[in-house]
Amino acid sequence: MPDDISAVGYDGIRLSRVMNPVLTTWRQNAEELGTTAAAKLIEQIEHPLTVILDRVIVTGSLQEGSTVKQL
Repeated sequence: MPDDISAVGYDGIRLSRVMNPVLTTWRQNAEELGTTAAAKLIEQIEHPLTVILDRVIVTGSLQEGSTVKQL
Protein backbone atom coordinates (compact mmCIF):
# COMPACT_ATOMS: atom_id res chain seq x y z
CA MET A 1 0.00 0.00 0.00
CA PRO A 2 -0.56 2.61 -1.36
CA ASP A 3 1.05 1.94 -4.75
CA ASP A 4 -1.25 -0.94 -5.75
CA ILE A 5 -4.32 -0.14 -3.65
CA SER A 6 -5.52 2.68 -1.40
CA ALA A 7 -7.48 2.14 1.80
CA VAL A 8 -9.38 4.71 3.86
CA GLY A 9 -11.16 4.10 7.12
CA TYR A 10 -14.07 5.93 8.65
CA ASP A 11 -14.54 7.34 12.15
CA GLY A 12 -10.91 7.74 13.20
CA ILE A 13 -10.78 4.82 15.62
CA ARG A 14 -7.64 4.43 17.72
CA LEU A 15 -6.69 1.19 15.95
CA SER A 16 -6.18 3.14 12.72
CA ARG A 17 -3.33 5.08 14.39
CA VAL A 18 -1.41 1.99 15.60
CA MET A 19 -1.69 -0.13 12.45
CA ASN A 20 1.29 -0.53 10.17
CA PRO A 21 0.94 1.18 7.74
CA VAL A 22 -1.02 3.91 9.52
CA LEU A 23 -4.54 3.96 8.06
CA THR A 24 -5.83 7.18 6.50
CA THR A 25 -9.27 7.77 8.01
CA TRP A 26 -12.09 10.29 8.16
CA ARG A 27 -12.98 11.29 11.73
CA GLN A 28 -16.54 12.54 12.08
CA ASN A 29 -17.60 14.97 14.78
CA ALA A 30 -19.57 12.48 16.90
CA GLU A 31 -20.76 15.11 19.38
CA GLU A 32 -22.20 17.28 16.61
CA LEU A 33 -23.76 14.22 14.98
CA GLY A 34 -25.49 13.17 18.21
CA THR A 35 -26.70 16.68 19.02
CA THR A 36 -28.11 17.18 15.53
CA ALA A 37 -29.79 13.77 15.49
CA ALA A 38 -31.42 14.37 18.89
CA ALA A 39 -32.70 17.80 17.83
CA LYS A 40 -34.18 16.39 14.61
CA LEU A 41 -35.82 13.52 16.51
CA ILE A 42 -37.38 15.88 19.07
CA GLU A 43 -38.60 18.13 16.25
CA GLN A 44 -40.30 15.17 14.53
CA ILE A 45 -41.91 13.99 17.79
CA GLU A 46 -43.24 17.46 18.68
CA HIS A 47 -44.38 18.35 15.14
CA PRO A 48 -44.94 15.08 13.23
CA LEU A 49 -46.92 16.58 10.35
CA THR A 50 -44.96 19.80 9.84
CA VAL A 51 -41.38 18.57 9.65
CA ILE A 52 -39.65 19.23 6.35
CA LEU A 53 -36.91 16.77 5.49
CA ASP A 54 -33.54 18.35 4.87
CA ARG A 55 -29.97 17.27 4.38
CA VAL A 56 -27.69 17.61 7.40
CA ILE A 57 -23.93 17.87 6.93
CA VAL A 58 -21.80 16.95 9.92
CA THR A 59 -18.25 18.23 9.97
CA GLY A 60 -15.19 16.09 10.35
CA SER A 61 -11.50 15.96 9.63
CA LEU A 62 -9.06 13.83 7.70
CA GLN A 63 -6.46 11.93 9.71
CA GLU A 64 -3.70 11.34 7.23
CA GLY A 65 -1.89 8.04 7.22
CA SER A 66 0.16 6.24 4.62
CA THR A 67 -2.50 4.10 2.94
CA VAL A 68 -3.48 6.58 0.21
CA LYS A 69 -1.13 7.51 -2.62
CA GLN A 70 -0.38 11.20 -3.19
CA LEU A 71 -1.74 12.17 -6.62
